[in-house]
Amino acid sequence: MVFFQKKNDRAMNWLKEQNEIELQKEKDLTPSSPEDEEDIIGSENATEEPLAEMQEGRPRKKRKKGMELERHDMTALFLSAILIFMPVAILILGLFALIAWLFF
Repeated sequence: MVFFQKKNDRAMNWLKEQNEIELQKEKDLTPSSPEDEEDIIGSENATEEPLAEMQEGRPRKKRKKGMELERHDMTALFLSAILIFMPVAILILGLFALIAWLFF
């Protein structure tokens, strides 16, 4: 039984919609399509300039892939990693200490 099933379902549906929108944007972009207004304005002289020269002059926009992290997400990820791995490390070190105590 999940207490927040409706909220979880809404969040999953929203994520699906966002992923579909991102996939649609990637499908719509072709390598020769203009990415901003400067590219559209510069496309009139595209036959005069070679493609390599046009690409050298303008930096390409970098697209973020994956999910964007919120403000305290990295802190939460770090704390969860510590909570998972520290008990295992303590048990292994305790086992080594027990073995060392038995033999020496």
